[in-house]
Amino acid sequence: SLNQILYGPPGTGKTYNTINRALQIIENKSLIELESEERDALKQRFDHYSNNGQIMFTTFHQSMSYEDFIEGIKPEIEEDAEGGKTVIYEVKKGIFKQIAEEARKIRYQSEEYVQQYTFDDAWNKLIELVKDKISKKTLLKIGSWEYGLSSKDSLKYSSVNSPSQYTFTITKQNILDSYHKKIARPSGAFQKDMNEIVEFMKTEFQLADYVEENEISNKIEQTPKPYVLIIDEINRGNVSQIFGELITLIEEDKRLGKDEALEVILPYSKEKFGVPSNLHIIGTMNTADRSVEALDTALRRRFSFVEMMPEYEELKKIQFDDFQLGELLKTINSRIEALLDRDHTIGHSYFINIKPNETEALKEAFTNKIIPLLQEYFYHDYEKLALILGEGFVECIEPKESKVEFARWNGKTLEKPETSRLFKIKKLDDNFNILDSIKHLLNRVAI
Repeated sequence: SLNQILYGPPGTGKTYNTINRALQIIENKSLIELESEERDALKQRFDHYSNNGQIMFTTFHQSMSYEDFIEGIKPEIEEDAEGGKTVIYEVKKGIFKQIAEEARKIRYQSEEYVQQYTFDDAWNKLIELVKDKISKKTLLKIGSWEYGLSSKDSLKYSSVNSPSQYTFTITKQNILDSYHKKIARPSGAFQKDMNEIVEFMKTEFQLADYVEENEISNKIEQTPKPYVLIIDEINRGNVSQIFGELITLIEEDKRLGKDEALEVILPYSKEKFGVPSNLHIIGTMNTADRSVEALDTALRRRFSFVEMMPEYEELKKIQFDDFQLGELLKTINSRIEALLDRDHTIGHSYFINIKPNETEALKEAFTNKIIPLLQEYFYHDYEKLALILGEGFVECIEPKESKVEFARWNGKTLEKPETSRLFKIKKLDDNFNILDSIKHLLNRVAI
């Protein structure tokens, strides 16, 4: 599926598995084949594709908006020769529009047109060179100007003989326009300066001359590369607001190149926009999060859902004297399911890095992860915590006789309500015996 969501309780490895899923798409390999490889090798390849722009990662949150995800008007601060600052507003692309435009680019292969470096590669190398010069307390000289950097990785430059270090600002877009033989409109700079920088990039970084696609002869269209956008915690944002018109455009049959393809006019840039067929979306969703209920129904229909539940087999290899962690987690989860539901079970990742007979790590997992999570699930209903964890972790406090004098009602003293037993979590301090407590949890202590 082009659109899929990995969903399940916390700690089941949803975000962890997005790396394998992304590589499965890009490298056209099976999950079984990828799972047999070392994790470090997989992560290295994932980072490589991320650096190349073929994979992008974002996390939804309550403040995420359409303007962040697709496009919006954002302020930019420009500084003039006297140090005065001016706020200008530009239409900025969000993460989805960036990767969609990259994915829909038509790439050609031709004997006459072999580009050793793309413009982005050459620009990045130019910025690295300027940064290297600055670290050595010098500036990069191109033509009659010396170049430094603004806080936004734009070029700032002044005359070699100028008393001020920085004068004008040139952005990446300015240089790209000049490379495409368009009139660039930077703040205070000249077209001639733009052209000199382009020529420098061609000489130093082997940037090929720009050729219009219709001028390329014998061109062969390359197979589009797959691109992957990973959206972690997709249910935590206001999905209908963030996606906007993309709710329709991400459908498989509405993608560009399909029979039912659709395009819309974006509200800020007024550009036509469609979603390419080689862009895959992988989301993750925590079923224990209450925001799951608010997930847009329209979005649910456009994604396939892959359930990820706790895996007990791997934990069975982690053995302690009288039990193994797979059995322990399964016992806890069976009780949670009986008292609450399966969406609030506990994932295997909370225990997966514990080594056999490593009692301190096990104790830490209960102290910092398991017990706080259960307290959140049951809103401090400690009687249910007692039913799950047993008397090794929870102690019962018998109510004391109250000497409080209550208010009278119609001249009479009402009968005092019955006071139920109180429960509280024991302190998991240096004197706490985690192994004995787990034996109580597993009902292995003789009564």
